[in-house]
Amino acid sequence: GNGKEVDGYVQSYHPDLVLLDVMLPGMDGISVCTRVRQVYQQPISMLTARDEELDLLIGVAVGASEYIAKPVRPRVLLARIKAALLPGSDEQPPKKERESIQEGGLRIDTEASRVSYNNKEVAVSRA
Repeated sequence: GNGKEVDGYVQSYHPDLVLLDVMLPGMDGISVCTRVRQVYQQPISMLTARDEELDLLIGVAVGASEYIAKPVRPRVLLARIKAALLPGSDEQPPKKERESIQEGGLRIDTEASRVSYNNKEVAVSRA
């Protein structure tokens, strides 16, 4: 609810991932990310309505693992959170059928880390 509360929360609860909105009351997400990154090594995802290249560069420069521009669909956000958590996961669940998300022409294959739109592969990065 308030940017000033985030670092206390992170130090108390040690979450696997922090999802920050850039426009927080009390202290903006960029400042929060800068402070939290000093004591927290897990992924920090910034969620924001600001999608200019400079905003993304600032977010990454202060320690955000990824910068997600709004509006974002809930299933896409969930897929990105899962992807952010995979590298830090000590235990992998047993392998089962390949997990993918399909929405219209968009297909996300989370196991292979591939995205395609209308059957054409789209280049993506984790940044």
